[in-house]
Amino acid sequence: MLMLSLLLAAVGAIAFYVIKKPATRREEEKDPEPDEYRYTEAKAIWDNYVPDSGQADTVQGELIRAVGRLRQEAMRNGNGNWDEGFEMLIDYLERHLTDPAVYPAATIATSKETLARLRQEQQPYLEFDLYDQLGERIVEYFSFYGTRPHTHNPLLLR
Repeated sequence: MLMLSLLLAAVGAIAFYVIKKPATRREEEKDPEPDEYRYTEAKAIWDNYVPDSGQADTVQGELIRAVGRLRQEAMRNGNGNWDEGFEMLIDYLERHLTDPAVYPAATIATSKETLARLRQEQQPYLEFDLYDQLGERIVEYFSFYGTRPHTHNPLLLR
């Protein structure tokens, strides 16, 4: 899990990724344990789809960029610069990481709890586990849908 957290703060390494698109929803009713495979996939998403600055052009890139921005704000600034932009990032994550076509109900409930915790501006979350969990959900989302275009939000300046 530490490796996935380091990914969310890193920019610019070289990686590759083979797009996979399973046809059906995951059927297991519990969250899978993190593993090296997910870390490799999440790192590839970061490396291939997150720009050096600004919003990503793909949904998977914007999702992982959002988690990285939230993590950096909490750990580097104690949420001291928290504003509407961070709320927008959490809203974006919630819209995508609670998709019942991708995730079972238990996973959706866990993701909602995680995002509610990260939304607590006055109590920055300073551990790696919740950010890693979201990274795993992003890998699952990307595995299900593949590359999808992200429509840039002109109001989002984070």
